Amino acid sequence: MAKSIPTIPPLKLRRIARDLLARTKAGEVNWVQRKIDEGILAVPRSYPRLTGGVSRPQVQTTTGMRYEVVLPLSRIVLTYGIPRAESDFLSLEILNSESITVDSWTVDEPDWGSPDDPNDPEEVDPDGDWRLLYELFSEVHRNVTGWDKVVNDIEKALAEPGKVGTPSNKGLTGTFGSGSFGTIAK
Repeated sequence: MAKSIPTIPPLKLRRIARDLLARTKAGEVNWVQRKIDEGILAVPRSYPRLTGGVSRPQVQTTTGMRYEVVLPLSRIVLTYGIPRAESDFLSLEILNSESITVDSWTVDEPDWGSPDDPNDPEEVDPDGDWRLLYELFSEVHRNVTGWDKVVNDIEKALAEPGKVGTPSNKGLTGTFGSGSFGTIAK
C-alpha cells in the first residue's frame, strides 16, 4: 500500500483546523465556494496516522462541496465528498503558491450506527477528527451561503399572518440568483 510522506505534523494540522474554525466563526476568513462536479474526484493522500494508512487516490462521487482560502503564498482547500459506495469524507488540503499539494488530511465519516443502536462516538471517532473537520465545514458552509439567514427569513415570513412572498402580476419564472424573473407563459 502506498503511503504519503508526511510534511506537516498531525498535531499542527489539527491546530490549523481549530484556528480556522475559530477565525471562521469570528467572520475573519474569506472562504470561496467551489462545486465538485460528479465524476472522479482526486482525493489527496493523507498522513497515514490520521487515516489508518488508507490511501485514496481517486473516489467516484455523486456530489460534494469544496471551499478555499487563498493566501499570499498558499491555499487551504476544505472538501466534503460524498462517494456512491463509501463513507463520506472531509479533506483539509494545504497547497503552495504553485497549487502543489504540500500536505493533506482526509477523514472518513465514522460508522455512527443506527438510531436504534448507535455506536459510541468516543469509540468510532476517538481523536474527534471527524467532528472537528465537520464543525469547520459546517461553519464555513453557513458563513459562505448564509443559510442561517435564509432559514430565519423563511421562518419569519411563515410566522406572520397573511400571504407569504412578494406578489407579482407577471408570474414567476427565471433562475434564482439571476436577480430577474420573467413571465409565466399562459
